[in-house]
Amino acid sequence: MLGNSIKMAFKSLWASKMRTFLTMLGVIIGVTTVALLTTVSNGATQSIMDALGKESRLITMLTPNKEFKIADLDKLVGRLEEDEKNGDFIYTAVAKGDVQVNKASEKLKSEHEGQEVVLRIGGTVHGVDANFKNVRNLKINGRFVENDNECVIDSAFIKAYLKSKPDSEVLGSNVYLGGKITKYNYTFTTSNYDDIAEFHKELVKMCENYRIGAQPFDASLIQTVTGGYSYSSWIDPIATLDPESLLPRVYEHMEELTYEFAEGYTVEVSETFEGGREYTIVGVLVEEDAALMGSGDMSGMSGAGGALGALAEYSKLTQGNVYVALTDANAYFFEDAASVSEIKLNGVYFLFDSEDVIDNASISIGTVMMQEFGFKLFEDFMIIPMKTVSQIMGTTMDIMTILLTVIASISLIIGGIGIMNIMLVAVTERTREIGIRKAIGAKKSSIRLQFLIEALVVSLIGGAIGLLISFIGSLIIGSVMGIAMVMPIWVIAMSLGFCVLIGVIFGMYPAIKASNLMPIDALRHD
Repeated sequence: MLGNSIKMAFKSLWASKMRTFLTMLGVIIGVTTVALLTTVSNGATQSIMDALGKESRLITMLTPNKEFKIADLDKLVGRLEEDEKNGDFIYTAVAKGDVQVNKASEKLKSEHEGQEVVLRIGGTVHGVDANFKNVRNLKINGRFVENDNECVIDSAFIKAYLKSKPDSEVLGSNVYLGGKITKYNYTFTTSNYDDIAEFHKELVKMCENYRIGAQPFDASLIQTVTGGYSYSSWIDPIATLDPESLLPRVYEHMEELTYEFAEGYTVEVSETFEGGREYTIVGVLVEEDAALMGSGDMSGMSGAGGALGALAEYSKLTQGNVYVALTDANAYFFEDAASVSEIKLNGVYFLFDSEDVIDNASISIGTVMMQEFGFKLFEDFMIIPMKTVSQIMGTTMDIMTILLTVIASISLIIGGIGIMNIMLVAVTERTREIGIRKAIGAKKSSIRLQFLIEALVVSLIGGAIGLLISFIGSLIIGSVMGIAMVMPIWVIAMSLGFCVLIGVIFGMYPAIKASNLMPIDALRHD
C-alpha cells in the first residue's frame, strides 16, 4: 500500500509540474537560507577559533595606556614569579612606532595618465625580543631577528613595497627604515622668464591654504636651461602632504588660474629624506600576525585630486609590519629612550603552561599593576586573557547561529503554509477521485497517507534542492572570504528534519480533510 501511495503521489505532482515547483519554492528558499546562514556562521566561528588556537588560549595580554617601561616589566615579572599559583610562564614585550620607510633608489613607482609617479611609503615598526616568535607561535620563512640591522616583514609589506616578489627574492634584500622627510623640493621649468615669479606667487598662495611654509622667492636661483628657464626651491614638509599628492594639487591650482603660463611648462617634485638606517630582511611571516589584538597598526596613505585625481587609488596601500630587535628599536625608532630599560612598551604577552593558572595569574597581574604602579584598571591598563576571549567568542557565535537559524526558519514556515494551501486546492480538485476510491473500498488511512506523502515529497525535494544551492553558495562565500566552509552533517540532518516536520504539520490538515469526505458527497462534486 505504501509503495502504491508513493507512486500515486509522484504521478499526481508530475501532472502539475509548474504548480509543484512553485509550491517547492518557499521550502527551497527557506532551506537555502537556514543551511547557508548556519554553514557560514559555523565556518566563521571555526575560523576564529582556529586563529585563536589552543596555544593562543594560554596567552594573557597586558596593554598599558600609561607609560610602562621595560624596567617596570621586570618588577612585574618578579612579583608574579613569587607566587607558585601562577605556574611557569614566558613573556615578551612589544614597543611600536610608526615610521617612514625609504627605499632610496628602489622606490616603488607607478604610472597614471602617462606620468610616472613615485609613491612614498610608511609602515609600523615593532621592537620585539627573542621570545616574541615563540610566544606568538609565528611561522616564518627564513629566521627571526637576532641582531641589529635585521628585520622580519609580513606579506602586506611585500605587496605594498616589494612588488609582490616571492619570499626567495625578498630574503637577504635590504630596506631603509627610520629617518624623516625634511623638505619637499620642487623645480619649475618654463620658456617664459616672467612665469617663474608668477608660479612662485601662486605656489605660496596654495601652500598658505594648507598652512605650509615656502622658501621666499630668490631670483638668484633661476637657471638658464635648454629652451628656457628653471627655478628650484623647497617647501616645508607636512604629514598629510607628500610628493605624489603635492604634484596634482599644484597642477590643479594652476589650471584654475586666469594667468596663462607658457605652453610646455613642467613641475617636478621630490623629497629630502634624512636619517634612518639600512636593514637586511632575514624572515617573512608565513601567516599574518593578526590572531591576537595588539599586533600593530596597519595605517593607510591617501593622496590628491585634481588632474591626477585617480592617483589616490595608487596611494591607498596597506603598509604592513616590520619587526626589529627591541634593542635596535631603542637606538633608531624610540629616540626618547635613554637605554633599553627606558623603552616604553605598547604591550606584553604572557604565555602560561596551563589554562588552570590563567585566572589566578591575571588577578596577580592586575593586583601588581595597581599596587606597585598605581595604575587604574580599564583606565590605565587592560588585562585580556585569550582563554576568556575564546570562550566569549564561542558563546557569542553560538547565540548568533541560533538566532540566525530561528529567523531563517520563518521562511520555512511560510513555505509550509504554501504547501498546505496547494494541498487544499488539490483536495478540492480531486474530490470526485476521492469519492470513487472510497466507494470501491479505499480506507481513510490510505487516502490520508496519499495526501500526506504528496506534502512530504514536495517538502523533501524542495529541501534537497535548497541544500544543494546552499552548499554551492557556501563554497563561493568561503573562497571570497578565504575561510574553509564545510557543511556539517548536523546542518543537513536539521534541514531535512525541518522539511519532514513542515510536510507533516502542513500536509496533515489537507490529508485529514480528504480522508473525511463522504463518498456520496464526493461523487456529486463537479
